[in-house]
Amino acid sequence: MSAAESQIADRLNHLFEHIHPPGKPYTNAHVAGQVGVSEQYISMLRRGRRSKPDLDLLKRIARFFGVPEGFLAGTMSGEDAAKTEEEIKVLAAMRDARVRAIALRAVGLPPAVQDSVSEIITRFRQQMGLPPDPGDPTGERRESP
Repeated sequence: MSAAESQIADRLNHLFEHIHPPGKPYTNAHVAGQVGVSEQYISMLRRGRRSKPDLDLLKRIARFFGVPEGFLAGTMSGEDAAKTEEEIKVLAAMRDARVRAIALRAVGLPPAVQDSVSEIITRFRQQMGLPPDPGDPTGERRESP
């Protein structure tokens, strides 16, 4: 498998893994039906057997998953790709009803209170041996923007 085949396959599989309704990942058949190609073609893209889908198909797949087409094509800047990846992580986390409830309860609280809640969660994560930021497997603390 070439690098281009691997990149598209990796990104597409990543989207299948992380962007879907709660408890029900999308199938190749479902996505194929939504973007107007065969299930086999989606399967070939995911396995790296096809690496050069036409731009229109990339746009349709990106639109289906709600990501910029450049994410799939690998043409985004590193900073933009990182932002998109962060958005994918948030969407995946928000499938969990408990996480969603915690986030929604924080809406409208003053920033200082939101910071306090965040610090409490960070302390619980530390006590459980988890990294402060669930999106950072290295455990390195990142500064807020």
